[in-house]
Amino acid sequence: SSIPTSSGLGSSAALTVSTVACMLKLRNMYSEENVAKNSFEVEYETQGRASPIDTSTVTHGSSILLNGNKSENFLWQIERNDKSWYVHHCDLPDLTFVVGFSGKKGKTGEQVAKVKRFVEHSGFAREIIREIGDVTREGVKALKSNNKEQIGKLMDKNHKLLAILGVNTPELERLVQAAKRTSYGAKITGAGGGGCMIALTDDPEATAKSILHAKGTPYIVHISHEGVKLSG
Repeated sequence: SSIPTSSGLGSSAALTVSTVACMLKLRNMYSEENVAKNSFEVEYETQGRASPIDTSTVTHGSSILLNGNKSENFLWQIERNDKSWYVHHCDLPDLTFVVGFSGKKGKTGEQVAKVKRFVEHSGFAREIIREIGDVTREGVKALKSNNKEQIGKLMDKNHKLLAILGVNTPELERLVQAAKRTSYGAKITGAGGGGCMIALTDDPEATAKSILHAKGTPYIVHISHEGVKLSG
């Protein structure tokens, strides 16, 4: 694959899901839910901690929404220790993004642990996490109405909140600022501390050129509605 690893693009989840799907098929235990749940367990054990976002997205395709409760378009529930995630299908319009790789790989486990410590010891950090949740909920509404201007504003806001949590880097910030000139909004993607950023744009070639000039590696991407697939 040409997609950089350890960069917030879910490459490990893609590999895990495809492997788990094959193994479950061989054992006549294949279903999307089984693939998602078993893939999450693999990622969790490998990284030390993980959320089901990447593995469930790769499994289901299109877009998913994680809630603390079951609601409309529910797909499956994933549990680990005292945590429970309710995974839902989320419709997305056809959007174009440009991903920018900073050239510096991130370490998901380290970044998640760092933020976890910050949140455990700081009421301010917990408030930031709550605000990120609010931004996400507003983002779902904007996506459903295909309001690109609002989506972009929320991406910018989310990026600032993530920077406060300490997961931004100078390399990522340089790419974000470069991409914003020709896009609706831009933000870190993944755990941060390196890896990639993502921008929503109607002019992907111009945004890609801006990222390239800022010493990043651009990838023009579109929404895929297909998840894991068995063939043969």
